[in-house]
Amino acid sequence: MKQIKCAIKTRGWIATDPRWLILASKHLDVNSSRNWDDYLDWKIEDLEAEISCLVIHGISITTWKRFLKGVSIKTSTFEACCKALDLCWQEIADIPSLGDTQRIVGVQVQYIDPKDYVGLIWTQIIPEAQNIDKRHLITINWGSWSWQQIKTIPVQGLLLCYRKRFRDYYARIVTVSTFPDKSANRVTTITNATKIINSHLPIEDAESCIEINRGWEETWSEPPSIEMQSHNTVEQII
Repeated sequence: MKQIKCAIKTRGWIATDPRWLILASKHLDVNSSRNWDDYLDWKIEDLEAEISCLVIHGISITTWKRFLKGVSIKTSTFEACCKALDLCWQEIADIPSLGDTQRIVGVQVQYIDPKDYVGLIWTQIIPEAQNIDKRHLITINWGSWSWQQIKTIPVQGLLLCYRKRFRDYYARIVTVSTFPDKSANRVTTITNATKIINSHLPIEDAESCIEINRGWEETWSEPPSIEMQSHNTVEQII
């Protein structure tokens, strides 16, 4: 974060200057003949008014702000933002150093709600015996939105409830995984015995439902890349 702030100060632009998005788009759009440098000569007010139409997919003011805050974004976008600041992304990325026994592994499922359905939807996670009352990393990618938190999952499972507000057809991709941490009660191994259930049907035990309508982040980052291990459910997250 210090390197990013120093690079911004060196250039002399404010952190939210739209020209940063132009430079990031330039580095992300490597196969195009588009002359991105021409936009740097525009008046700032004109550039601000048109910036959402000029930048390419993967770059937005929301993504740039996430980058400035140190919030994770898609790797290619992160690299482009670093290049916009003349920084080497490998030197400032927060990449955990994991040994072979600390591989991040998880279970992932995909579910599509009926297109015309609008209302309460839910995700239930039931831990395997060895992981009861341990901390899991839960990630839900849904269209351009993402929700992620570390939760302790009890023996009866964890029931997360949220809402589908529009008639759309975006898949919910739910990943339950390990994470690099020194906590004594964190989960270290996950197999396909961990169950993930998604539905829009009425909930029998509504009182146990945990509302997660807040805490969502808009992002164009892709769900974690997955290397299949067995039964199409146990996967390694890269």
